[in-house]
Order: sequence, then C-alpha cells, then structure tokens
Amino acid sequence: MYAGFGIVGAVFYPFYAVVMTSRGLTPEGLGLLTAASALISAAIGPAWGHLADRVWGRKIALAIGESSSAIGILLFAFGDLPTAVVGSVLMAVAGSASSGSADALALSVARDGGLRYAVTRALTSFTYATTALAAGIAIRDGGSTAITPLLALGLACILLPIPTLHERRHVEPAQSKRSVRVKSDSVKTVGWRKRLGSISDVLRLSPAMGPFIAIIFIEAFSGTAFYRFGPLQVSNLGGDEAMLGLGGALAAYVEVPFMLNVRHLIKRLGLRRTFALSTMLMGCITASVGILDSALAITLMRLLEGASFATSLMCAIQIIDRLVPRRLHATGQSLYYSAGTIGAAVGGVVAGVMFAQIGATPLFIASGAALIATALLALRILPRSTTLAAADLAYGDK
Repeated sequence: MYAGFGIVGAVFYPFYAVVMTSRGLTPEGLGLLTAASALISAAIGPAWGHLADRVWGRKIALAIGESSSAIGILLFAFGDLPTAVVGSVLMAVAGSASSGSADALALSVARDGGLRYAVTRALTSFTYATTALAAGIAIRDGGSTAITPLLALGLACILLPIPTLHERRHVEPAQSKRSVRVKSDSVKTVGWRKRLGSISDVLRLSPAMGPFIAIIFIEAFSGTAFYRFGPLQVSNLGGDEAMLGLGGALAAYVEVPFMLNVRHLIKRLGLRRTFALSTMLMGCITASVGILDSALAITLMRLLEGASFATSLMCAIQIIDRLVPRRLHATGQSLYYSAGTIGAAVGGVVAGVMFAQIGATPLFIASGAALIATALLALRILPRSTTLAAADLAYGDK
C-alpha cells in the first residue's frame, strides 16, 4: 500500500504547479487553489480521525479515502483546468480521510522503536523516486496521458491490500473507582469536549500537542514557498518536466537511507533537537533557491531537501506516537496533518501573492528565514526527550 502511495504521489506532486499553470492557472490562482484545498482538508481531517478511532474503524476510513482519492487524481491527470481543479480538491478531502488512518494502522504493528515503520516509509520514498523519473520523461515526451500505466499500478497497490490489513482494537480503559468529581460549573465545558469527541481527548491527555501543532503550522506555512513554487522557479530557469522528475527522484532516493537510519540520530541528539536541525536545514535550502540562478543547481539541492524532509517527518510521527495514547493515534495523526495543511493553505496564499508581486528571490529568502526561526522556536517549546519517553512509557498499549 505504501509503495502505491509513492507511485501515485510521484505522478502528482512534482508536476502539479507546472501542469496547472500550463492549463491557464495564474500564480495567484495556484496559491488560492492550494489554500482552499488545504483548508478543506484541514477542516475535515480531525473529524475523519474521530470516525476512524471511534465509529467506522481505520480500515473503512482508509478505504473510503483512497477510493475517493483515486477519482480525484484521474480527474487531475486527464481533465481540462476546471476538471483538474475539482480533482485537486477531491484529493485534498480524500487525503485527509486516509492519512491518519494509514499511519495509525502502520504504527500499530511497528512497535520496535520505529524501525519497521521507517522501512515502510522508505519503501514509499523509493517507489516515489523511481516513478518520478519515469513520469517526468513520460510527460515531457507524451503528455499527461502517458502516465496511465503508472497511475493504474499505483492505485492498484493502494486499494487492493486494504481488505487484508490487520486492525488492532484498543479497548477503552475502565473508569477508576476514584473518579474525579466534575464541578457543576464545568458541565458546559464537558459537553463541549464531548461534542469534539476524540479530538478533545487528545488535547486533554497530551497538553504538549497544542504547542507541537503550532510548530507544525508555522513550519508548513514557511515551507510552502519551496514545495509549491520551487518547481516554477526551476521551470522559469529553463528546466523541463524531466528535470522536475529528476529533482523529485533525488529527494526521494535520499529519503530512503535517512528514514532507515534516523533513529540513530534521534538516539544521539533526541527528538526535539533532531527535528529542529532538520527544520533549520530546510530553511537554508529554501533561501538558496532564491539565490541560485541555475535550474540544475536548484534540482541538486533536492538532495538536501530529501534528508531534511525524511528526518522531520520521522521525528514528528514519533513525537505524536509518544505523546498520544495509541487508541487515539488516528486522531493524533489527523491533527498533525491538519496543522500542516492549514499552514500550507495560509502560506500558499501569501507565497502566491509574493511570487507574483515581488518576485522569487524575496519570497524564498523570507521563507528560509522563517523556517530557521521556526527551528529555534521548536528548541524552545517542544518537550525534551526525557518527557517524551516518560509519556510513551505511561501510555503503553492503551
């Protein structure tokens, strides 16, 4: 299934900005579309996490999300501009339904310090890299219809294994006889929390999730410039679709060894410092995009971006894994993805306006500086490794 994620992602993300603008979408329109899709995804994501943890189960939520996502990417790949816009929005909605469930299912069987989960994500990166190379050449020489076999393979890899997945059921802990009395003046608060379901449970049981979500929001806001408008900069400097595919492949290939070995770096430096260092590296990379005047040089920078992305992702997933009780993992992961998508939404609007009004160089330098500041903020407010380890030990298999 995760191999399918890599294949489908490789025919979508590296070429999204260039394909949409080639169909007539302006940079401002690209920013607004990105923002609208992300806001919809962020609004729906936590609700899907609640449905996965408390109502339908993670397998059903994943099946619904990925089936809808398949329709969306087909609309994007083969439709005109209005159809591609509809497909993009549908993919955003569907992705919010499945992302938390997929990671929760994977983590439920990867209780070995994250190694098996890292292997799973590394497989995604490897298939992403290989497919991005093939898709770039195919789109350059034959247009978007040339990626039909790749899309079919990726969608089959995602959808077919879902019925065979094993879902561990987490039993709610019994209420203690020494339950805490609720004061009469807090009845309204309890009712409000009950309406939020598992979302309020996550935030209540893990006070550190609030600051962490804020960090993820700021990181996504600042990083949108690179991920959404970096390909446009490569294209403006003379790079073609094959070079965009090469950039995606370089980043994803580098992700593989970093995902497999990042646990050693985390063990040495701790989750908080490793996360901050990866964010700081991403800031330096983003600022460099605004300075370099070579499409090839920017493409080669994707090597460092792959290392930064892999490290940051693995740290974030493990932070949530330790902070949130395992019976609420789908909700916790959904909140993480929602924070990122909201940040990308707001950042997409700002980056689109800046790209069109003041140019690429100020946009990328400002975004890089913001990412470096985010790294320093993460060092300041994220829990230390001892706190994270204590939280993980306290929750156990609950």
